[in-house]
Amino acid sequence: MYGYGGCCCRPVVAPVVTPAPAYNAAGAAIIAIAILILIALGVIF
Repeated sequence: MYGYGGCCCRPVVAPVVTPAPAYNAAGAAIIAIAILILIALGVIF
């Protein structure tokens, strides 16, 4: 989604404020974990 030459999970509201690729990678990991948790909760409940 809206990749600007870097990670595709960069926040759309602040595409230029991202300070480092590590921040993008951490954000992508957090988003992926959150999605997995939501999927797991959806399967459990």
